[in-house]
Amino acid sequence: MASPTALSWPGSTWTNDSAEITSVSLLGILTPMANPETIAAQITGARITIRRRLAWRQTDAAGHNHFSSALEWMEEAEHELYRAIGIDMAMVPGIPRVHLEVDYRDRMFFGQEVDIEIGVVAVGRSSLTLAFEVRAMDGHPTVEGKYVIVHSPELQAGSAPWPQDVVAAFAKPQQF
Repeated sequence: MASPTALSWPGSTWTNDSAEITSVSLLGILTPMANPETIAAQITGARITIRRRLAWRQTDAAGHNHFSSALEWMEEAEHELYRAIGIDMAMVPGIPRVHLEVDYRDRMFFGQEVDIEIGVVAVGRSSLTLAFEVRAMDGHPTVEGKYVIVHSPELQAGSAPWPQDVVAAFAKPQQF
């Protein structure tokens, strides 16, 4: 195997003279490389960006962001998206999260401003996949993730199809 001619850290790919390297073995553990496409690039429907500043209460003992701060911002941005596209906020209790994936790419520190972008990746019959990205002011992602919510307006009845006007609002490519 030829020695690598271009190297980078996760967020990009490693290449050599003959092929792209898609994983790295460290101590015998095969580790997949991060997809060079950002999570935010997967958004196809409605999206919104909000700005927040890391509060002291959102830091941990090491002085950087506590993992939960990104999830708080994700939820705030999600609710702002609902308001922007005209979703009735009375629906919120009937829209539980059923799956969540988060990758922490870099630390944030007390007082640091960040932009949180969230948007629709896919609309299903009764589900919705959203992606979010927390970016430092220089534009590099610090946290990114995807999650699935389900329309379940009756607590004991399970999921139900989204109303058509809600599907149209989520699916329409628009930036707020």
